[in-house]
Amino acid sequence: MKFRLIRNNNVLWEGSLTSLKHHKNDVPTVKTGVECGLSLDEDVEIQAGDEIICFEETTVPQKISWDPGF
Repeated sequence: MKFRLIRNNNVLWEGSLTSLKHHKNDVPTVKTGVECGLSLDEDVEIQAGDEIICFEETTVPQKISWDPGF
């Protein structure tokens, strides 16, 4: 997964986590609303009110529904 740090509708950082922790334990996932600790792959200062968004990039082959005739 990739992560994006947003402050005042501006993307400040986009990258990967080096670790995700819950109660000092490394965990692969955390449920919504559960407190956790994040270690980013760069030195970025996180402030109150910042948003961290998790997303996945996928490659989808393009499909066409018309016959080009050749």
